[in-house]
Amino acid sequence: MKGKKVRLKAFLIFIVSLSCLISPIIMEGEAIAGSKTGHVDLIVIKGAIGPITLRVITNALDMVENDSASALIIQIDTPGGLSESTWEINREILASDVPVIMYIAPPGSRAGSAGVYITYACHIAAMAPQTNIGSAHPVGIGGQVDSLMTEKITNDAVAKIKTLAKKRGRNIEWAEKAVRESASITEYEALEMNVINYVADNIEDLLEKIDGDTVEVVSGEIVLMTKGAEVREIDIGFANKILNILSNPNIAYI
Repeated sequence: MKGKKVRLKAFLIFIVSLSCLISPIIMEGEAIAGSKTGHVDLIVIKGAIGPITLRVITNALDMVENDSASALIIQIDTPGGLSESTWEINREILASDVPVIMYIAPPGSRAGSAGVYITYACHIAAMAPQTNIGSAHPVGIGGQVDSLMTEKITNDAVAKIKTLAKKRGRNIEWAEKAVRESASITEYEALEMNVINYVADNIEDLLEKIDGDTVEVVSGEIVLMTKGAEVREIDIGFANKILNILSNPNIAYI
């Protein structure tokens, strides 16, 4: 057991060191063709949420503020991830002066665990057909957690998601149920229960449906003008993609 812990620690140190070595040459992201005005930025997140996801989303938020994007769309498909990275991502979204739109897509995708909290943090939430959201109960990785600590962690997670639900005007009761009971629902159930705002077939459909919505960012209220807007996809970079795979909690645990 001691040998396994040593190897795991060495692996994690290797990941952090590799990240530090590569980070100077990683670009924040490069927008794919589009006009300088009247556009939205898109970042695609697939896989577990972790430190690399945090860096990618933070860079994307910096970019949208610098290139005058109308909004940032986070298209996500995740089984969940690390709590601390999730809380940091939420802090970045809550501090954003640009509307952040969560889009759980494409069909067959899910926003599990950490994805639920991030969805609740976003100004607008939408899902594609044949997707699901839920199962947000905190779980430990790589060791046993006693019942008292589990209760503390769960209560903390419930408080966080209830605060987000109240701020964004979403279903508080289901949010708590997703954390305490690992509840999970489909896209149309989520729409009916006010967990999300829209079900959209694709990005274009999403932009048309949110057009005219008013959202509150740090600096005040903004009316979205997104119908027909050009979409610029932010390239997260090859190095980030590799580091994201290597820092996946499941890979690290193995």
